[in-house]
Amino acid sequence: IKPKYLIKETNTGPGDARNYGIEHSTGDYVCFIDCADCFVNVYTLSMFEEVIHTGGQDVAITQWTTPTKVEGKWLYPVNNFAPAWVFGWFYRRAFLDLHSIRFPTYKVWNEEWAVNGKCMVLTDRIQTIDFLSYSWTHDENISTSITTVDGHSYNYRITPSWITVQEELLDWKKKVSKLNDNDPFIIALQIYSMMNSFAWDRPESIPYKERTEEI
Repeated sequence: IKPKYLIKETNTGPGDARNYGIEHSTGDYVCFIDCADCFVNVYTLSMFEEVIHTGGQDVAITQWTTPTKVEGKWLYPVNNFAPAWVFGWFYRRAFLDLHSIRFPTYKVWNEEWAVNGKCMVLTDRIQTIDFLSYSWTHDENISTSITTVDGHSYNYRITPSWITVQEELLDWKKKVSKLNDNDPFIIALQIYSMMNSFAWDRPESIPYKERTEEI
């Protein structure tokens, strides 16, 4: 493998960076790995060639792990299908191009919903594979991560943008006649759960709570 490095002059978020990578890719498939993460081992590439590339699926979803330290020991819980992430997902480039599927550029959290939600609607050629391919990095200083330190603070700050992308996804499903009767209810239930689980009583959360309620 001969890496090709693409460096953006300004940080415009993960969605825009991934789109930039897609546009400059030349392979049949694309996948996304956050800067601190990795494939579990080199056999992931062999699995891709033998199973995913040979099968020609539009989307293939493998397993991923989030190493967690409990009582001084590292545990490796295996996670399966999760449309809120791109971890372990492989996308056929021609499929993304055919339907103009790209990541939203304004989001800072769970922008993957906009891509994975459309993929699940537009094709039946999705394969789930019981193979652990992707791993979050062991991080002794996990408390410094923006998505883990003071988690409630991070969650309520991004809730308005999460609702926005869900709303846009519902509108898109309606436009392409793929909206299920229970889709709005499911989103409303998720929003209700979020609104009642975060620390909205903190003074710094007030503007985000007001914006969330407005949306």
